[in-house]
Amino acid sequence: MRSSLWRFRFLPCVLLLAPACVADSALEPATSPPSLLGSPGGCTPQYLTSGILEPIRADGSSAFQLGRTVPVKIRIFDCVTGEGVNTLAPQIALALVDLGGGPVTELLSSSAADDGTTMRSAGDGQYIFNLSTKRSQFAVGGGDLRPGTYELTISSSGNFDDVVVRFAIRP
Repeated sequence: MRSSLWRFRFLPCVLLLAPACVADSALEPATSPPSLLGSPGGCTPQYLTSGILEPIRADGSSAFQLGRTVPVKIRIFDCVTGEGVNTLAPQIALALVDLGGGPVTELLSSSAADDGTTMRSAGDGQYIFNLSTKRSQFAVGGGDLRPGTYELTISSSGNFDDVVVRFAIRP
């Protein structure tokens, strides 16, 4: 009886990835879980993400001090195998969403390991970008970042659904 309870506790964890993965072919057997169907490219989008990872909270409640580095992290998985994917080049974009805001065009990292606005692979499907709130600049009128609410977008040319999150920068 104890082993049966274990199976029921484990099953919901397995199904978390399945609903986001849709088989491209109507010929796939309906009894197979979607995460196990087909071959690479058999799902749309081909990759799934964890969403934003700590220290940024997905609920928009995060606040960081101006002048500090904000580690931006996500994890990317293959839709079919569930394995971490380290071969993509996710891009980040940042915009101030408060009144008088706009896009941040000079988005800079505090790490020499980051290149432009491309997140770097840290292995096991995890990607990181060390966002500098001290060195990044606004597009319109130039100038340093200022306190306010920002929207961060992580994208990868249709490889996965965009990850969008808001956070605050305080003085």
